[in-house]
Amino acid sequence: TNVYSSKPEFLKEVGHDNPIMAFATRTAYQDLSIFPNPSNGLVNVGGVLEAGATLRVFDINGRLVMEKTVASEDVVLSFDLSGQPKGVYTVQMVGTQYHVTRKFVIE
Repeated sequence: TNVYSSKPEFLKEVGHDNPIMAFATRTAYQDLSIFPNPSNGLVNVGGVLEAGATLRVFDINGRLVMEKTVASEDVVLSFDLSGQPKGVYTVQMVGTQYHVTRKFVIE
């Protein structure tokens, strides 16, 4: 067989076809993706989400805009922030093993 057409062992072990996600799972590295960014107010947060972690959205002044708890089945969390003013916002995910913060823009 062609070496490049077969799935590496570590991908089989963690159950991911995507090497980046497999690496993230294997190393317990946690990351967040925010899309679309910039947004019209409908925001999706995805990546390797830890069940039980708290996901918070803050405005540029540090005021809490929205908060959700990540459920075990969550792969992507969606927020409707269309009623919020245009500007820069921060998504913060706090779990038992990590703390991740990302920024996004509402246009």
